[in-house]
Order: sequence, then C-alpha cells, then structure tokens
Amino acid sequence: MNRSNRLKTIAGLACGAVLFCTLNSRAGTLLGTVCTSVIYWHIKGFGDTFTPTTNSTTNSPAGYLTDAGTNYSFIYKGLPQPSWVLNPYQDGTTWNGYPAIALEIHPTGTPLPANDDGTDKANIAVGYLPITQDSYYGFSMMLGNFGVPNVDILLAQWWQGVPYSPPLSLDMVPGSTTFACEMQIRNNTTGSYPNENVIHVPVGTCPPGQWQQFVVYARPHFVGAPGTGEVKVWHNNMTTPVVDWTGDVGYNPSAAVTTGPPQGTALPSTNWTMYFGPYGDHDTINRQTYWANIAIASTREGANPNQ
Repeated sequence: MNRSNRLKTIAGLACGAVLFCTLNSRAGTLLGTVCTSVIYWHIKGFGDTFTPTTNSTTNSPAGYLTDAGTNYSFIYKGLPQPSWVLNPYQDGTTWNGYPAIALEIHPTGTPLPANDDGTDKANIAVGYLPITQDSYYGFSMMLGNFGVPNVDILLAQWWQGVPYSPPLSLDMVPGSTTFACEMQIRNNTTGSYPNENVIHVPVGTCPPGQWQQFVVYARPHFVGAPGTGEVKVWHNNMTTPVVDWTGDVGYNPSAAVTTGPPQGTALPSTNWTMYFGPYGDHDTINRQTYWANIAIASTREGANPNQ
C-alpha cells in the first residue's frame, strides 16, 4: 500500500490504515502481525506551495508550507530573515516518486541581522505530540550542496520549548569528512544548554548526493519517572536498527532545567515538536538539504519512508 493513500490529520487523531506489518511495541516484536497504524502527519510533497508572511521581524512562524491542505510552519533565524537563509522550495528532485522539499542555508553573510543570536536556521515544523506518547518518525533525506561542517548542525530535532535545547536531535558531526551523523540525547540530568555533556549516539554517515532513509522511534521518559525511555534508529536498513538505546530522554515538564548555565524559570512543554532542516551556529559552508516522504506514525511500518 502506498502511504500517500493513507489518512492523516493535523489533530493527530485520525486512523490511517490497517497494515500487514512488523510491529515494534513495548511488549516486544510481533512478526507478521496485522496492526492498525495511525498516521498522525504525512508530507507527500505533491503540489506543495509556500506562503511567506509579511512580518519580517518574527519567526513564529515566518510562513507556511502547504501540503495536501495542511499548513506546516516555516521557522528561520536570524531576524529579520537573512538573505542567506532560503525559503522552502522544490526543484524537481524526487525520492521514490515523492517530490522533495529543499531547505537551504548559504554561507553566513553580512551584514548580520538586527536580532542575531549566532545561528542560522531553515526549519519546517511537522508534529506536535504529547511527550508521554511513543511514536515513529520516518523520512528520506539527502544532503545536496553541503560542505564539511565546521560546527554542529542539527538536521532534525524533537523540541520541548523555549529556552531549551532539543532533548533529541539528528546532528552532523563537526569536521567529519565522511559526514558522520549521530543522535544527541538530553534530559534533566544532562542539562539543556547546547555545550553541556549531551549523550552522543552514532548512526552512520550521510554523504552528500545520496538519499538516506531514517525511522526514529522515541519513547520519552523523565528522570525519576517509573519505567524507562528508549530511542531506536533504523538508517537505510529498515529491518535492523543501528541504534537501540534506553535511558532518560526528555525534560520533566513540571521542573525548569537548571543544570549548567541558567536557562530561566520557564517550564519545558508537555508536548514536543519535530523540526526538520539545517540549524546551527554561523558557518562558511553551504547547507542544502532535501526531504521526502515524511511521516509520523504509531508503528514502524507506518513511518517507513520506503512505503
């Protein structure tokens, strides 16, 4: 079944389709199980449009990507939008028949914008789910015109609110000529400041010009809560995960994160949002990324980008 025929809803409540699938659950792995996969969001890329806002001094949001009647917010930095941070676009690149969406940042230029925090960002916000809910996040990604990064660059992130660094993200390793990628994991104990002792979990390499398929399973878990959290990553091989990590992932929404430099008194959100696209400190390289067949689902097969 082509996933493009399944239902989705911005409220994240509609049932997608009944699939013959391999279901990864808290109880274990059930092979050949008939299961109902709920597709919360699915960006297919067909006939997409982008509508920027007229307000150039805020990035909440800066415009909308419209896919199959659903709007997805475009978020950028700095403010106002710099000339080197491009709006989303499509240029005919496809993956497995799905039109790709490009998110790109050119080398950081001058003059710096009036409100500059030292970073460049071109992101689309996809999902908004309770952090108590375990879900699967699937996408195909290709680096296009992309130099060896001099700084840590987030490619995808699971975010829990201002002013905190994402508790889960897919990052490019600085200085890696093989374009090594890793998952970075944070919680109340590691702290939320970008330079703190984040947990680094390698997932392989993402060389430019080659499509990469990912499914990320995340079961958030706060420090001190009953049970345990888990992060699994399937990279290109959708049968065998390259990562199966257990531990705390996510911030306790009832307590401000105070480890490391002061982050203020704001509480982390009770939801987390998935963002995709390049985001990192100013750099001298081009950062062109392509994204295709993005889905958030209740099962691994529901999120499998090869479907």
